[in-house]
Amino acid sequence: MLSELVMELQEVDWSPFLPLLLHTVVLGLDCFRPLVYQHSKKLLGGLIVVLACRNDKTAALQARFVAVCV
Repeated sequence: MLSELVMELQEVDWSPFLPLLLHTVVLGLDCFRPLVYQHSKKLLGGLIVVLACRNDKTAALQARFVAVCV
């Protein structure tokens, strides 16, 4: 899934793909299918973690751990 790819490849600069990924997230959050909705929610959380913790690997790992536990 794309959300897992974003979380695993944190060293990739996702900013060039951000408009397309956010568009996909918004469309997915509006979907009536639970699987698509949950995946979009997970992708949005992953993008926030990756972009907010871009230069801090420790914070990214901690946020990733919290995301897995929730």
